[in-house]
Amino acid sequence: MDMDEIETVDREFARCIAAGDAEGAAAFYAEDAMFLVPQAEPFEGRLGVKRFVQFLIDSGMRSVRFEPLQIKDSGDLVVEYGRYEMQLPNDLGVDIGKYIVIHERQADGTMKIVCDIFNTSKRAGS
Repeated sequence: MDMDEIETVDREFARCIAAGDAEGAAAFYAEDAMFLVPQAEPFEGRLGVKRFVQFLIDSGMRSVRFEPLQIKDSGDLVVEYGRYEMQLPNDLGVDIGKYIVIHERQADGTMKIVCDIFNTSKRAGS
């Protein structure tokens, strides 16, 4: 995967969020993916990812933007590091932070996200 492919996945994921499409957003993840979100236990599997994304959408989140800064491609595994900005649900404002996403080639040749972790860059209480 090159930077253009990464940016396409990021853009399409953001489009799914804006459209309220949790199923579409979860489709970028492998069946056994791990979604590691702040202050919660991991969401496991594509169904777990879908449930978390649906929760965000149901809470009012409709905007997320990714800025991939670096990718490390070793063929079957690609590590993406970047920054994000998201409009938080329930009028809680904007969060900015950083993320690491690991993409892995699947048996059918497609690349899917197998691990996704993000956390805020804002100081506690701000």
